[in-house]
Amino acid sequence: MGILELMVSLAMAAFLAAALVGASRTLVKAGYAGWWALLLLVPLVNLVAIYAFGSADWPVLRRLRALEGSASKPTTPGAFRRG
Repeated sequence: MGILELMVSLAMAAFLAAALVGASRTLVKAGYAGWWALLLLVPLVNLVAIYAFGSADWPVLRRLRALEGSASKPTTPGAFRRG
């Protein structure tokens, strides 16, 4: 293997590692396990996975809606009444 092929292989490995790390961090921020990023390595399954994660109701958003719903309810009866 020549030096040029070695450099191209190293560059491809670095790009692949960076893509997997970025996808993993995005999935973790969305509330999923970072290991799901490995689906990007499987042809055709990666397209289905991207569509599924993109159109799914993310766990982080579900928790946020639950917190917003509980924050708008008074903690004690009549807590927001004046008079």
